[in-house]
Amino acid sequence: MTREERDTGGGVCLQVLNPTAGGSFALAKPLEGIDLRKHPLLAFDYAIPDDVHIDLYAVVDGQRYRVLLSGPPAPAPGIEDIGSVPDVRADGRWREARVDLLGLLAPHFPADAPIIIQRLEFAAYAVDEYMRAGIGGNPAAVTWRLDNVYLGGVTATSVELRVPRDVSVQAPGCGLTNEAGAGLAVHRLSPRQSGVAAIMFSAGTRSAGDLLAFDVEPPTLQPIEPRPGAAWLGPMLTVAVADTGPAGIDERSLAINIGDRRFGLADPALRWLPSEGKLALDLREADLRPAPDAPVEIVVSASDRAGNAAAPLHVSFTPGLQADTAPPDPPSLVGAPPTLLDCDFEADMGPIEPWGVDAGVALRRARGPVAGNPRGGGWCIEAQSTKLGGLFGVSLGVVPFEASRYPILEFDYRVPPELRVDLIVEVDGSRRVIKFTDNDQTWPVIGRVGAIVDNQWHRASVDLGGLLERAFRRPAPLVVTDLAFATSGWPGVRENTRWWLDNIRLSSAIEVSDIPDGLALHSRDESGIARIAWTAGKSQDADAAPPPGELREALAGHAAGLVWLGAEATDGAGNSSGVALIPLRLVAGEDTVPPVASLASPADGAAACPSTISVTLADESSGVSPADLRLSVNGRTWTVADEALSWDAKARLLTWSLPAGVPLGPDGSSVDCRLEAADLAGNPAEPLEWAFTLDYGLDKEPPAAPVVSYIPARAADANGFEQHTGGWGDFIDGQVVRRADGGATGPGCIELRHLATRRGGSGFVLVRDFGENWRESPLVRFRYRAVNAPRAGLQVSGTTFDGARDLWTELATLPVSGEQWQTAEIDIAKALARTDPSLDIHRIFLNIDLPPDGRLLIDDYAMYSPAATQAGFRWSAPPSPSGIAGYSWVLDSASDTLPPETVMGAEPHTQFTDLSPGRYVFHLRARTNSGAWSPPSHVAFELTEP
Repeated sequence: MTREERDTGGGVCLQVLNPTAGGSFALAKPLEGIDLRKHPLLAFDYAIPDDVHIDLYAVVDGQRYRVLLSGPPAPAPGIEDIGSVPDVRADGRWREARVDLLGLLAPHFPADAPIIIQRLEFAAYAVDEYMRAGIGGNPAAVTWRLDNVYLGGVTATSVELRVPRDVSVQAPGCGLTNEAGAGLAVHRLSPRQSGVAAIMFSAGTRSAGDLLAFDVEPPTLQPIEPRPGAAWLGPMLTVAVADTGPAGIDERSLAINIGDRRFGLADPALRWLPSEGKLALDLREADLRPAPDAPVEIVVSASDRAGNAAAPLHVSFTPGLQADTAPPDPPSLVGAPPTLLDCDFEADMGPIEPWGVDAGVALRRARGPVAGNPRGGGWCIEAQSTKLGGLFGVSLGVVPFEASRYPILEFDYRVPPELRVDLIVEVDGSRRVIKFTDNDQTWPVIGRVGAIVDNQWHRASVDLGGLLERAFRRPAPLVVTDLAFATSGWPGVRENTRWWLDNIRLSSAIEVSDIPDGLALHSRDESGIARIAWTAGKSQDADAAPPPGELREALAGHAAGLVWLGAEATDGAGNSSGVALIPLRLVAGEDTVPPVASLASPADGAAACPSTISVTLADESSGVSPADLRLSVNGRTWTVADEALSWDAKARLLTWSLPAGVPLGPDGSSVDCRLEAADLAGNPAEPLEWAFTLDYGLDKEPPAAPVVSYIPARAADANGFEQHTGGWGDFIDGQVVRRADGGATGPGCIELRHLATRRGGSGFVLVRDFGENWRESPLVRFRYRAVNAPRAGLQVSGTTFDGARDLWTELATLPVSGEQWQTAEIDIAKALARTDPSLDIHRIFLNIDLPPDGRLLIDDYAMYSPAATQAGFRWSAPPSPSGIAGYSWVLDSASDTLPPETVMGAEPHTQFTDLSPGRYVFHLRARTNSGAWSPPSHVAFELTEP
């Protein structure tokens, strides 16, 4: 960037040169704390030659918004297009740009909420790959020029300037009067025309400049549809609203009056499209059905932000059926039982969220990509892959739920050909896959969506309840504890892949014997609905037919199962909506009696210090719904999706087991409990509330032995997986996912799964690459435990080199027993020496053999040297109803030392220094606040001479 003399208009400007061919060609101005609600106008002068392709970007909350300048019209992935600079000409001559930046950005933010701009940029982010390389535009050394950049407010009135008496003021295009002031000269600037005025201050040889924006012209209003006096009948009444000055339209002033009804932007029927300069009233959304042949009067009003009011626009039209050529809305079902999920993203993201801490996805509400969706709406959700080969996981955020009660999942989708995700459903800890776009899978496939991958909007309907009923061979309970879109086999998603979801609905089943009285088909049209024809059947192929009677009565004659309604609406002008397919799942049952809760333990009012809390639940008809069980303990709610809460259907017993790290409270405090439940028919039980008093003196049960990890002093590589996976990664049929909970001595850990894309064999997970000095730190140590994998296999292998060829060398086989934490320690140098002392090693891997629903948790990994004089230890507090008061420990060489019953510290870690070479064992016990001591944990390790 250089400052150069302007060739016209005088003064200097900024010349921007592209130092290399292509690239981002970016010029940025960081901003702090500027609210566009107070500073709405961006104005600048530019001179852009025809081989420069750049656009204007505003960055708000980390999101880029593009205002098209001379760049390509095609949208850029992940960037919202909000409009264009009016009348752009890239001919190298000086031009003026006036951008109502607030108006373009306001539709993306809540009304009246601050819009804090972080940065303004001129850049080539939206050009294609060729131009990014400088082919076809933006060549090396090309330049464009910028001047008179203004971001601020606009006024229609005069402005008072107070300056020292020796300073002269010039304001071309403005009226300028001077007044006497106390020690200062007062200059009053009066606008003669709309625009950005350059104000020059000079005193002797010194000069400075500033800019002020004026707008003295009111907006203009022009009818688009209908034309004045026309015979017309909707559905969208549209007016062009333009402000010839720079102030921009004040959205709060926009209104349309029809008869005695006034519509402002707070009414969803009235829409303002600032990028197009159009104000539109949706007659259907407004529930307006004008009487045929009776003239309708319309009055439109608007003002700009400088306070200039437009002359009201008066338009009349005559409604007529012959003028109605728009089809009615496709019929929809009203009066159905409440949905579990109904998310159109018009206000927020709803419960949609990344699927775990290692989801590899960025989610945002987006406006641009929703264009073309036949179901309409202004917003959708965009999922962007943040890394190559990640899970790309998007959770629907509604678990747990009973699939027999909420069996129909519908959603709009727009997917590119490179997308690789499926719908993953977990029931009773077992995962199943409903195929979407992935080309492989790990878990059994129970159905297919049949996705169309053409980057266009489509609608999908999934009979989730029916698929799960067949897969698990029972109608209920079917407790869904995970429901997400993600890769279901080898992760093959490219970084920055994007796809879009909208109008996600998880609908309720309908009892055949209790169909709601208000259940009906509904459509909208400005000329009214003459009829809705429909057919109910088991397939999607039936055409709509004249209604055979009341919908409620017809459905009551159907057997339980999936029913497709084919419905078609015809309006008063004879226009047809086309057939809409609506899935329903009918269920049989006449259960109207809710379950009953009793026998809470500890009992209400009792003194106790329990490690479990339980309640008996009985339901004599459809049975208790595990998915609807909610137990709150001291305000925190637990469901059966949490390991702490379990339901025993045979014993009719709900049990909450105290998790590690969760205190019940101080001695003598009240523990408040609340149970919410329902049966499989959806009948809610009367909530049960009770409380007991915590008495530490009643805690006689010793806690479990603490889980302890050795922390080497000289680690070349170590990870507790609290922040990242480090060098651990997917390799062959193995998947590494970081978890935010479940760790051995800290919350984080990693989860390994065997993707099992081939018959037989093992999955391979990369642990790390080795450097030339690996023999200085030859020991590998980590904690591991299997979950839901009674026949797990675990080996450590490496890729080695014998001087002539690469080899695959087995280093160790590790035992996997039960689900308790175990310790792995492998001396890589000794393992290689047993095979061939000349071998060198490149990488080490874990070979895992797990069932599809099994997983292996790994924590506290280290590759280290035993040559040290220090040793550290970290542990987790075992669960205890009275809480852990502290710990006792001993470091010696014996295998089974019992530490004394003396608290040595309350923190879950310790460090030893000045240790001599030799074999050591660390012994640790925990003491509860009630005085009970845990069994000891023993951790062995060896040190050598540094």
